[in-house]
Amino acid sequence: DVLVAISPDGSTVAAKFEDSTQDIVKIYALNVDANGVATLTLQASYSGNQGIGESFAFSSDGNLLAVGSPQETVSSSVSSGAVFIYSRTGGTWSLTNTINNPGAGVEDYFGCDVSVSGNGSRLAIGCMGANNSSGIRTGAVYVYSITPSTSTFVSKISADDCNAGSCFGSSVSISKDGSKLAIGAFGMDTNATQVISNENAALVVYKELSGTWSLDTKFLKLGSSNECY
Repeated sequence: DVLVAISPDGSTVAAKFEDSTQDIVKIYALNVDANGVATLTLQASYSGNQGIGESFAFSSDGNLLAVGSPQETVSSSVSSGAVFIYSRTGGTWSLTNTINNPGAGVEDYFGCDVSVSGNGSRLAIGCMGANNSSGIRTGAVYVYSITPSTSTFVSKISADDCNAGSCFGSSVSISKDGSKLAIGAFGMDTNATQVISNENAALVVYKELSGTWSLDTKFLKLGSSNECY
């Protein structure tokens, strides 16, 4: 199984490779010659626990890479999750920051999906297994202000109408300027009953105004098809 991502400027590729004991994240420079022939040059390789590289997100220039590791153990909580920040300077990549799940819950899957704004200053992290008063696996999304070596918590977003099994935050995508955030919830039941399935789903868009994130738009998928957000 191989997962891949390419930077918006087309200069860099990240890929996850699996074996029986560990997962490996490799970062390549992508070059295209005058004849249109593309070559990949390996720049870095990182091995870790199974689950590292379940999600990737580059900054626009390809010099910052967020790597989700939703099965990471945090504070003895299995599959609590973490996100690793790698940055490139002069062609050399290094691990410059680690963001552990602040809730440190078992099977929160923090890092199930990640998204970075264009300039690399905002990071959205899906935490689809997070629990709240509505029940298990309602889900949440965390937003951070980041540099290659620092991270500052900005907001935790939870949908008011999420029920148990909504898995809010199963997918995330932040806008180029970091002011809008699309969030998928593949198990959200629009009738607010407990359904841990993908029969209903939602795509929810939030926007930031003066430091506060608020609901902008919600798209609902109803029915028993296997479509997921």
